[in-house]
Amino acid sequence: MGSGGSRHLQVVQPRVNVTPFSNHSENPMHIASQPKLLQEQWLSHDREDENNEESSSQEDDEWDVLHTDTLTRYTINNPEQAAVFQDMFQNMQVLRNTTNDSLTGSDWYSHQVLVVFHHLVAISYDIDTSTETEASTKMAVGDFLVEIEAPELLKRFAQNYFKDFYEMGGEQDNDSSSSEDESSNFTCYDYLHLVLGTIQNFADLHDGFCSASAQAGVVPMCLDNAVRLDRENDNWQSGDHESEPLQLIHSCLGILYNISRRLRDRDLFVNSEKTLLHFAKVKETGVAATALLCLAYLVNEDTNHLISADEYLLCFIITMLNEACQSEDRRSDVKYSAKELAEGLRHLAINDNNKKILGQNGAIRVLTAILQTSHDDEETASGASALWMLAFDDTNKDLIKQQEGTLDTLRKLHHSANPEVQKAAAGALWEIEGKKARNKTEKIEETTRNHVMISYQWDAQEVLVEVKNKLQASGYRVWMDLEQMGGSTLEAMAKAVENAAVVLVCVSERYKESPNCRSEAEYAYQLRKDIIPLMMQRNYTADGWLGMLVGTKLWIGFQNKQVINSGVGKLIKELGGRGKDLDTTDGPKEAVIRPSEASAITAPPPQSVTNVSSWTNQDVKNWLTQIGLTQVCKEDISEFNGQTLIDLQEVRGECPDYFYKCLEHTLNLKNMFQVFQFRKELGKLLSH
Repeated sequence: MGSGGSRHLQVVQPRVNVTPFSNHSENPMHIASQPKLLQEQWLSHDREDENNEESSSQEDDEWDVLHTDTLTRYTINNPEQAAVFQDMFQNMQVLRNTTNDSLTGSDWYSHQVLVVFHHLVAISYDIDTSTETEASTKMAVGDFLVEIEAPELLKRFAQNYFKDFYEMGGEQDNDSSSSEDESSNFTCYDYLHLVLGTIQNFADLHDGFCSASAQAGVVPMCLDNAVRLDRENDNWQSGDHESEPLQLIHSCLGILYNISRRLRDRDLFVNSEKTLLHFAKVKETGVAATALLCLAYLVNEDTNHLISADEYLLCFIITMLNEACQSEDRRSDVKYSAKELAEGLRHLAINDNNKKILGQNGAIRVLTAILQTSHDDEETASGASALWMLAFDDTNKDLIKQQEGTLDTLRKLHHSANPEVQKAAAGALWEIEGKKARNKTEKIEETTRNHVMISYQWDAQEVLVEVKNKLQASGYRVWMDLEQMGGSTLEAMAKAVENAAVVLVCVSERYKESPNCRSEAEYAYQLRKDIIPLMMQRNYTADGWLGMLVGTKLWIGFQNKQVINSGVGKLIKELGGRGKDLDTTDGPKEAVIRPSEASAITAPPPQSVTNVSSWTNQDVKNWLTQIGLTQVCKEDISEFNGQTLIDLQEVRGECPDYFYKCLEHTLNLKNMFQVFQFRKELGKLLSH
């Protein structure tokens, strides 16, 4: 738990007489000086709210009735946590009463409110520092907070404090507080920092809290205020690490990072990439690191150029990972853990261009060092998974083979007792050497090619289990991995692909980002299996390697459970007898599907492959010279061989738009007549 660095606010004990998070009377604010709000202004705010007093009272009554039942249910189901639930419930009552019943605006800065925020931060810190067993029990606290609408309430407080912070310059009107009230020693900034810290900490720990916070509008609130703080405070990067604007920007970005990392929902961050890119390039490294890690979970094929255009950003994450590897606490200088940095690097490496840049700048060496020195299974699994992702690039494969100790370390980890470590190590080894070696040594029995294989990402399992069951009920033999058991799964996957009549590729963004799914799909493509795309995600268009593999042909939609029956009907109609076999003695009864002929991606005729498939890069260059396209040989086509030409011809039929993009951007054929010449000669080459 709690592998984060700046994304998790450290605890301050829930007493108001302790040192506040930041109480710098000696340090001038970087915000332009603003007068304090006068008592008359507070009262003005109150008069505006009086019209809503009756409806607020009714809402409070409804909340009390509804969530008193919630409290009872949680205390019965989790008796060991009963006291905590009671405290949390009372805390939320204090905050709700403050927002709805305050007589003066200063009630937002009362002693009671201060205690509530300290208490919430303390509880989140307690969960963060618990053992895994303790934390799983205490996570019920997060569930409880979501049910009693805490994220919405905390966001409301944060918005109010931001407004006052800009108007009052971080101060509060102490004239309306008793001199004996210890909360009068705290500024508006302190309250704002506390509430942001509470949101940040629970977002670090709990998916449901992230979702509820996002629905409440926390993402645009944090983005907008980070931009405003940056715009209105020229000196926040002056080196004063205790400056209030810096701390608030840090908290806002920490919240955004936690939500992006846990939910991985780009729709929540529409048009945020340029803002985050700006912060990823600032000289304050803590802020830059958080923004970059946030971007790692948000960029896609369309927006990745924002990162790849500046190699420094990709080198920055390698540098931080190296710092973490060499430190005793396994954290970088800005306190991000090696595990977290390896996960961020893996997500950046989803893009094939990023893979090359990361490999060329030392990522493989650093990841190898992580694996060789780690004593934490989660950290090891993250590092091995990052290597697996990098290994999809051929140049990186060679670098991994050349890096001293990498393959031996992966082979050792392949026998780890931890299933996640075993799976990641096995996947990396499969891409580096296993797939090619298996092709040379394994003899595939033609008679066993009698099932349908479902290749899918774990999030789509619920829908696909129903699809599998309906197909089996109709007499089809379906292979589907339902357990995802460690490294042994890859051997089972390889056999399933080899013995499949057709492979059903279940298309989604998560599928594209999964190294396990990519290994399955590319092996099926390598064996020239019919690949049938099922669309699992609404409004998603396959891109990158997945777009190249499935093209833009027809697919059958399974975006939700409501279309399962109609979708399966189409599949059964097109499957015919493929995947049906009365002999069920060899292989599992679970396995794959086949869609319509229109959507099937079939291999080129064998006679078009036999000779060309063995061509080397030099053979390809000789052919280009013979057909009058010598200038293409001057481009970076070092990875082109005969198989590449065959694959390119297949893409021409499956995805014409991508075919012509390859000609323009990879081969630099921008002259219309050169394109026509290449297309004609390629067709002739592979037609005899």
